[in-house]
Amino acid sequence: MISPAFDKAPPEKQLGVINAGFSCFGETGFQKTSMRDIALAAGISKASLFHYFGTKESLYQFLFHFACQKVGENIPVGTQDFMECISIATRAKFQVLARYPGMYDFLVSVTLDEAPEAENLRQNFNARAAEEASRILFSKVDWSRFREDISPEDAINLVSWVSTGCLKANPKSSQDEILAQVNRYLELLKPAIYKENQDE
Repeated sequence: MISPAFDKAPPEKQLGVINAGFSCFGETGFQKTSMRDIALAAGISKASLFHYFGTKESLYQFLFHFACQKVGENIPVGTQDFMECISIATRAKFQVLARYPGMYDFLVSVTLDEAPEAENLRQNFNARAAEEASRILFSKVDWSRFREDISPEDAINLVSWVSTGCLKANPKSSQDEILAQVNRYLELLKPAIYKENQDE
């Protein structure tokens, strides 16, 4: 996906390309963004950008996996409470997004973009489901609090759809607004997931 040349590039140049890619793709989506746009934003030649990545799709894939990796690395061990773990993970995600200008808009764009390349990324991500990050986050969860007809997989899928839906429905909202909305919906979901008197 990436040539060894990009790995050998100075860190500041790598960061410039990454942030330029986030910004450009996040603003105009996959199809309307050109390698020339990204090269100009990064302050490098278009030839260098093609040398690093080969194709626009390869760069797009790299940026998505880079973002997912950085978010996953920042996910801490959670608590016994499943819903609290989701809030912790959401806050941790936003901490990473704050370090990379444009990453938030990029991820929202991937969520909303109708381009086949974006759909491919979404399917790959859903298939993998950030398994290692989830294992760490939920390692202390007391699953016995769940209703008998709710499996851990059901609960994880449910809250994932809620958080993704919040992004899709409010792409221009601030991170604080999204977090507040996610937390509100998590509270509403507690009676549907937990046994009676288990949400105290």
